[in-house]
Amino acid sequence: MPTKQIFGPVGGWIQDGAIIPAELKHLTLVGLADADANPTAAQLVNSSYFTMTAGAARAFNTPTAANIVAAFVNPTIGTWFKFYIVNLAVGAFAITVTDPGGIGITLMGQMAVAQNENQTFLGLITNVAVPAVTIVMA
Repeated sequence: MPTKQIFGPVGGWIQDGAIIPAELKHLTLVGLADADANPTAAQLVNSSYFTMTAGAARAFNTPTAANIVAAFVNPTIGTWFKFYIVNLAVGAFAITVTDPGGIGITLMGQMAVAQNENQTFLGLITNVAVPAVTIVMA
């Protein structure tokens, strides 16, 4: 696991909650079980690449905004992260990003990843004091 360090200019990529230049960024491959998924905040902010072979419609449940904000070192309004979902389903089953807790997460736009599709999602911290995060499909 990489250590938490700050590299590069402000506005670079985020890794372990620290800002690093894009050329040092890597993806973390996370294979999900064929069940509703509950990724950690650390997995989301570290640009994870999630794959699942869905055997039925599945939910991808986001962590709370407080947990996402806490996963960063010195977060500010405008701090962003990216994650990817690949749906390898053999049937017409979608994986849908959801906010089961309803605590500080705003989901905007299309959140379903269809069979044999992949999608990129962007998250943006919109408040740090009262943690709030907006997630959109890129």
